[in-house]
Amino acid sequence: MSLFDLPSRLAQLVVHYSLGVQKGEMVAMQGSTEAIPLIRELYREILRAGAFPETAIQFPGQEYIHVSEASEELLQRESSVERHIIENCAALILIQSDINPFETSKLPAARLNLRRMGKAGVFMTFMQRVDKPGFRFISLPWVTQGQAVLSRMSLDELSAHLETACFLDRPDPAGEWEKQRAWQQKLIDRLARVKKLRICAEGTDIEMSVEGRNWLNCYGRADLPDGEVFTAPREDSVNGTVKFSFPARNASGVQLTFQDGVVVSAKADAGDPYLQETLRTPGANRLGEIGIGTNFNLANPIGQILFDEKIGGTVHLALGSAYPASGGVNQSPLHWDLILDLRKEGVLYGDGEIIMKGGSFV
Repeated sequence: MSLFDLPSRLAQLVVHYSLGVQKGEMVAMQGSTEAIPLIRELYREILRAGAFPETAIQFPGQEYIHVSEASEELLQRESSVERHIIENCAALILIQSDINPFETSKLPAARLNLRRMGKAGVFMTFMQRVDKPGFRFISLPWVTQGQAVLSRMSLDELSAHLETACFLDRPDPAGEWEKQRAWQQKLIDRLARVKKLRICAEGTDIEMSVEGRNWLNCYGRADLPDGEVFTAPREDSVNGTVKFSFPARNASGVQLTFQDGVVVSAKADAGDPYLQETLRTPGANRLGEIGIGTNFNLANPIGQILFDEKIGGTVHLALGSAYPASGGVNQSPLHWDLILDLRKEGVLYGDGEIIMKGGSFV
């Protein structure tokens, strides 16, 4: 499939399979001008489904201008447009399409945190709507030159990567995601019996309780690409140290130590000021999620969490807000996934038994 064909097939999968758009609904799209080829096809498919599309499009450099020029008062002010969308749309499409993934990386961490707090009210409203009937959302990437550079790929190679990760290279992508759902449900059936998880790898030995929590099956309905199962650990149960394998936005080489659920020590090889400032965000010093990547069409990290957290044989831990359907109660304007690769010598234990070793499920 060429870059010219990809928007149409991806839009069809999103509108008809992921969101199941119905006649008369309002469907909102948020993305940058870089995603216009995809937004155009999404708009077309939404109309064909008899629904009404709304768009909120950002221009390249918009976030940099906002964070660098706004007063502290304006940094903490929420967008009335974003609030209207979250409160009124039946479905929301979030398109990750930055032309420059490092656009704000040199801005003061304190100002970035104020900007996050300005979005907190809308984000918390979104988290409250996630599990209520009548609202669906999906987050997906679009191919940009900036992301291709970060991934060390050409645009065509990154397009092929997205295509394969979403099963768009198969005759029936929706059918493939249903097969993924069935396979992941077997894993969930096993994990549902587990009370305590322990993760061991180089620089990592951490354990947590998941007793009484719900494991959620992710198969192309809320993310694309997808392929993970996740839950929320019990908030006061996390103990030990974890050193994450893949770089995260604005920080890399992140190492955290937890005691009774709270981060008591944190450092990063690069971006440490950003990490320290982020941990000052309310609720950010506790975990809201543990997820297990199950998409074995993905192998190499590309610096985009939406892809990297799905890599089969990895686990990820999210600082901050928990999804209510998982049973987690931690609330925060932050949800930051950090990824640990278990494909070399890592082991995931459930109540002392091996669940995953060296990236393979046992």
